[in-house]
Amino acid sequence: MNSNQEREGYSVEIRLVDLAATIIRRRRILYVSFVLVTLAGIGYALMKPDKYEYVTLLESAEKAGGEFIEKPGATVAAIQAHWVPEAVSRYQASHDEKLPFKFQPDNPDNTGLIRIVSESSPENAGLLKDTHQALVDNVIQRQQKLLGLQQKSLKNQIASIEQVIQSLQSSEAGESRGTALAAAIRMRAELNSELEALQPARVLVIARQSTEQKGPGGLLIVALAAALGGMLGAFLIFFAEFAAQVRQSLALADYDE
Repeated sequence: MNSNQEREGYSVEIRLVDLAATIIRRRRILYVSFVLVTLAGIGYALMKPDKYEYVTLLESAEKAGGEFIEKPGATVAAIQAHWVPEAVSRYQASHDEKLPFKFQPDNPDNTGLIRIVSESSPENAGLLKDTHQALVDNVIQRQQKLLGLQQKSLKNQIASIEQVIQSLQSSEAGESRGTALAAAIRMRAELNSELEALQPARVLVIARQSTEQKGPGGLLIVALAAALGGMLGAFLIFFAEFAAQVRQSLALADYDE
């Protein structure tokens, strides 16, 4: 048994020696592959355009008690399904090309914030800011309309309560009259409080550029290219050795014939 193990170990050692010898014998293939791919990586890193993240933030309109005029998730859905396709179609129709950036609207958990994120190069920053502003204007108009409806509803309720109060004040005094009048005055105060608590949507920032670039840095690209060049070189060495062995086998077969 020990003898078999020794023979297997010796066989593995021979295969490793053959492998090392093959790599050394055909090392020029490795050098060429490594240098070419690394140079390509350096060229890409130098020519790659800078790309930054641009963020737009706005707060949803609110009612009393921190309740939102419209659920932020519904606003995000409207941006994705309606206003973004409109902006993309409008730009493509006027410029005969696609917008050079995309939009990622979302609502951070447990907040009334609406966030719109895009990645682009600084040369498109002006266009990106204008497009974000157009999306924000749509949100503001939509929520302003909903806010106006809420204000109108509260004012109508307040006017109705005012009429009830006036009617009760002009009626004959009595225990039920006093109780009803106190309840009506309390309701009017609550409605006025709700009306005053209404807060319109508010823009916090439009297309704020990130301080750091997005995507892999130049050094990382070069390092990945160098690693890829080495792996490609090793593959080409083995392929070349395999092809040489096949040619040699074919030549021996022809000679034997």
